[in-house]
Amino acid sequence: MKIQINLELKLESITRESTEALYPLFCEDIGELNRWFGFDTDYRIENDYRYLEMRKPPYDDAIVIFYQDTPCGRFGLYDYNCEEGLVFLYYWVSSRFRRRGIGLSCMKAMLQYLKDLDIKEVCFDVDEANEASIRLLEKLPEIRMKSKERHLIYSCLLQEDQNCPKAVTRQK
Repeated sequence: MKIQINLELKLESITRESTEALYPLFCEDIGELNRWFGFDTDYRIENDYRYLEMRKPPYDDAIVIFYQDTPCGRFGLYDYNCEEGLVFLYYWVSSRFRRRGIGLSCMKAMLQYLKDLDIKEVCFDVDEANEASIRLLEKLPEIRMKSKERHLIYSCLLQEDQNCPKAVTRQK
């Protein structure tokens, strides 16, 4: 998978090389990532290597964000429900690269990519204290809050002829 968004931004499937380039940025932000995603503070790159060996398409479930050809963040897909065509999406942009419009531009491209794969609904599990993530999601009119239990669940219906499945509550 490779999507050129504009002259500065692109999305590509994760590779060993992009994993290695992202790892130092990941380590810089580990406290925040631990808070939002539950990563261990002693996270090791070997975890990502194992992931690369175990991942199973049919869709790309880890996509790297490149800014000026430098890896700077990542999207990940999880809990895919093929019966409902629903997938959860997480995203992270390194603190070094924030406040440049990267997240918003890449989110738009990512939603289009998933729509082209016939994914019907994308959900986002957001901690209610993660104000930056909430602001980003609320900038996209097609994304709506779906549930407000423990974590906020935002949803984006990608296929216009689909009805919204019942609300999902994610336990962490």
